[in-house]
Amino acid sequence: MKTLTASQYSRRQLLQRMGGTTAVAVLSPFLPALESEAATGAPARYLYWYTPVNPEKSVVDTWLPQNEGALQWRGAMSALNNMKHKMSLLRGLTNAAALDTNQTGTIGGGHEPSGATMLAGWAVNKNASAGDTPLTNRGGGFNGKSTLDQWLANNLRNQQHVDTPLKDIRIGFRNRAHQDEPFWKTISYNKGVAQYRLQTPADLYALMFPLASQTASADNSPTLTVLDNVREGLNSIKGKLSYNDKVRFEQHLNAIDEVERQLNSSSLNCPLPESLATTEDRMDAAINTHIQLITIAFSCDMTRVAGAQWLSHLSENVSQTFRQFLPEAAPAGSDYHGTTHGSGNGTAAQKDAYLKAVAEFRAKSFTRLCQSLDGVIEANGKTLLDNSIVHWFIEVAYDHEWYDLFNVVAGGAGHFKMGQHQIVGSTQKSEAWPMNRLHTSIANGMGFNIDHFGDEKYNNGPLPTSILI
Repeated sequence: MKTLTASQYSRRQLLQRMGGTTAVAVLSPFLPALESEAATGAPARYLYWYTPVNPEKSVVDTWLPQNEGALQWRGAMSALNNMKHKMSLLRGLTNAAALDTNQTGTIGGGHEPSGATMLAGWAVNKNASAGDTPLTNRGGGFNGKSTLDQWLANNLRNQQHVDTPLKDIRIGFRNRAHQDEPFWKTISYNKGVAQYRLQTPADLYALMFPLASQTASADNSPTLTVLDNVREGLNSIKGKLSYNDKVRFEQHLNAIDEVERQLNSSSLNCPLPESLATTEDRMDAAINTHIQLITIAFSCDMTRVAGAQWLSHLSENVSQTFRQFLPEAAPAGSDYHGTTHGSGNGTAAQKDAYLKAVAEFRAKSFTRLCQSLDGVIEANGKTLLDNSIVHWFIEVAYDHEWYDLFNVVAGGAGHFKMGQHQIVGSTQKSEAWPMNRLHTSIANGMGFNIDHFGDEKYNNGPLPTSILI
């Protein structure tokens, strides 16, 4: 088979010509008929969505809901109101592990200890440092512990016997600054060892569709893709379907055939997006492409755990990224990170407009993610979003503080109440609840029954029933 590479394609929207994208996604109504899922219905999925550094409190508070109760976003976050009925804002949580890590003085300022521990629930070992191998290679930094995403991926396989082709996927965006520091490469750790993210959509595309990026095997037989595996599994239960479902089933299989024909044809000129090969220059395009790929990966059961880490804020050359697609909002020579602290170039009005534009971009991106997942109807009659726990967080708040952190849970997987703004702990620093309580509840929403996650000294069990279903 001829090797297909990004250079052979025109640089336009991924799968735009692949009219089967939606058809492939809606294959999920048949997935529960597989013997392994016949009794459980559509599975739960977990996706973390990490964007860095919010501005100071006086700015952020103008975007958040004013009161507890029914969720209503304001200002720069208003785009989220399009999906507010399928998300909740949970405030009042603190990252206690970040505070302990910072007090050891081992790995830098506000962003590093919080970014490293946001999903860990454990402080970084006091013997680790920013450039030290114990955290990144040998696993000593967290005393061999795993972050929430890796804990879920491992235990879905070990305890629930979920055998998806990919254990998890981790995506992100290249960061020009601090490229050699582990804390900017990943927030995911498996038994203490850093699990680095894929930094371009091309990397994820190659992982998901190996026939589009690899040669034939040594015996010249084609390698089966995940789509082949899905089709074979569905064929195994064809006889169990009603007449109407069989008609739909055949339509779905035909759609898969068309997708795979386009993916595997040596004469194909399948237009891939500009972002597929992009690095630092167009984060907006990369996010949109990743959203498409995540939707396919979840709906075709390629994986049930995914993470996205969108870093672009630390220095002038990184802020070039925002100016690529926010040219009017980003003043010349501006530094988004500095602007969040009240410094940076431009007038006060220009800086306010810059902060608002970045927040609007993030809100619209998260809304598109939720809408994409919500467009897939699954076997239990709910959407892919309904059956997922999508966790959007930011690692610091209020000028490098770690209390009253920004946490949005979308979908909820039938475990979290939606459409709410709740202060689950306290907005006061001394009374805030640990992030570990949210971690515990997310794990339970994925089908586990645990009473704590991470270091027990931070934990008081799962979140209260006012937040959970």
